[in-house]
Amino acid sequence: TFNLVLALIFFLLAGLLDFIDGAVARFLQKATKKGAYLDTISDRYVEGIILLGFLFLPLPAFLLSAKVWIFLALFGSFLTTYSKAAAKEKEIVTEELKKGFLTRAERIILITLAMVLGIFNFSWLLYPIIILAIFSNITALQRIYLSLRPGQN
Repeated sequence: TFNLVLALIFFLLAGLLDFIDGAVARFLQKATKKGAYLDTISDRYVEGIILLGFLFLPLPAFLLSAKVWIFLALFGSFLTTYSKAAAKEKEIVTEELKKGFLTRAERIILITLAMVLGIFNFSWLLYPIIILAIFSNITALQRIYLSLRPGQN
């Protein structure tokens, strides 16, 4: 439980510093594409490290093993971001895909909720992860569909 509390504190601190960093860069008019790129990469690292850390918790199975749910959540979170970036890079969309059922903000809320619930009972941590696993993959599929639908390049 103590390790989960520490993970939650560092996760929230990383989010706060991410917010402050972006706000200061914009305020000082020093925001750059490279900075935005590094921000996106660091966001994936933080998200991935937390989700991978859940693999070491004694979580129960629910229809699938907890490890499978965590893998699906990790895969869906990364694919949601990658499907957007790849569509833009390959120039098959004219504007960035921001739509989708589960955006970064909702993913962060679900991961935070998972850690908070896990502090009280490890079993409860799994439910937000299952929601994340399902809906992040649905969002990735939505973005793939939006990229490939008729009317795109």
